Amino acid sequence: MKIYNTCLLGLILVLLLSACVSGESVDDQTVHLLQVDLEYEPENIEPQENVILAVHILQGDEPVDDALVVQFEVLQEGEDPLFLTAELEDNGRYTAQVSFDEEGIYHVMAHVTARDMHVMPHDVIPVGSFTHNEIEEAKRSKPGSRYDHGYLNENQSDEAQTDEANR
Repeated sequence: MKIYNTCLLGLILVLLLSACVSGESVDDQTVHLLQVDLEYEPENIEPQENVILAVHILQGDEPVDDALVVQFEVLQEGEDPLFLTAELEDNGRYTAQVSFDEEGIYHVMAHVTARDMHVMPHDVIPVGSFTHNEIEEAKRSKPGSRYDHGYLNENQSDEAQTDEANR
């Protein structure tokens, strides 16, 4: 019994000492997620007007200037999506320019891949005059794109949707 107690005490000491000498605190291992803010300007947009789409990317308090992919997917319900590649301006701000041919509420999703993470913030852009309720309803809906990472597309058959989900 004495040998058993000695071995058990030795094992506990080894575990305690190994935990104390690891040298890394939990704070040193914290990974900050990407924070991606999607915005556009001007605020009130009319058809054929140039619009700047922008994302500001931070990881913790640090601007991300080394993103691998920054794209905007622009979609009006029933239309094919338009993909725009954004360019780095500075301090984690990436932009692209677009104009919209007609009035409508357009869905915009930013696709950001940086530092082994992928983030896809979504917003809507009203082009023309719409009520606050119409804009809020559009924000709650999801665009019907076959590139939309799981949103339901009314124009595809159930079989095609299942095929895409299984890829």
